[in-house]
Amino acid sequence: GVSTTYANRAIVTSGASFAIDEAITQTGALRLTSAGGISQAADASGVINVDSLFITTSSGTASVTLTNTSNTIATLGDVAVGPRAFSLYDNAALAVAGTVTANGGLVIQSTGALTLNSGTTIASSKSGNSIVLVSGGVFTNSAGSGALSTSGSRRFLIYSQDAANDTIGGLTGGKIYNSTYEANPPATIAASGNQFIYAADVPFILITYSIADTASTYGTLGAAGTVAFTGVNGGDDVTGVVSFYDAGNNPITLSTTTDVGSYNVRVTGLSGADAGSYLIDPSGSSIDGTLSITPAPLTVAGLTAGDKI
Repeated sequence: GVSTTYANRAIVTSGASFAIDEAITQTGALRLTSAGGISQAADASGVINVDSLFITTSSGTASVTLTNTSNTIATLGDVAVGPRAFSLYDNAALAVAGTVTANGGLVIQSTGALTLNSGTTIASSKSGNSIVLVSGGVFTNSAGSGALSTSGSRRFLIYSQDAANDTIGGLTGGKIYNSTYEANPPATIAASGNQFIYAADVPFILITYSIADTASTYGTLGAAGTVAFTGVNGGDDVTGVVSFYDAGNNPITLSTTTDVGSYNVRVTGLSGADAGSYLIDPSGSSIDGTLSITPAPLTVAGLTAGDKI
């Protein structure tokens, strides 16, 4: 077993595997180097409490599994485990600052904020869910679009709490809401490609609209004017579903025999591929349109040149 209260300790083993079965509490950096896998006891005897952690393994296929739920690690530095898998649980906020490579796949989970510092690179060549990051608080990527290295059939999954609070720093992927790592683990995520997975519900964006006025004559089918939205993100597919109301605010169905008069036109629903992310602002700042139906011109048939009216 290992127990130390020293600062900046390096532990090097040459065996096929290395198990931490005595708590490690120290300031500064802890460097673990093993010829094989590294694990820790799940109870208090295996806890790691350090300022920073660095890990290197050199042979074998055994994983590096440091998932004691009482671990507190402020910073994860360089991790090089080659073709092996790497799993880390941190019962605190965690900053990743360095190069992390685990080609057998990796899971990094913090109960607090998870931050990728500038210059950080996390890479895995495992197919499928190659990189899984789990933040119990805010996720912040300060390392840019190249922070996570995946390609082909590989992807990353990033679990966090609320998209409104996160900084994804150029990473791209789909968005899944009302889902957590515990209730919706990686194997259950059916959507393809990289995904950001949030515990919060869909963050609706409030938008307003204005509808141009139109006119028609009795006997022809009237139509709504152009609907213009304010607040829709560029490129999003959102269109308005309009309804018509008479002077008594009763909904009507337009036809060629709708009575002459003025009718209110308003957006009562949204459609389009991105409509689920938007709501009409209930403040009343949208501008409804008006459809005016005027009498049809009088036509008289059957008269001859000698007839008089």
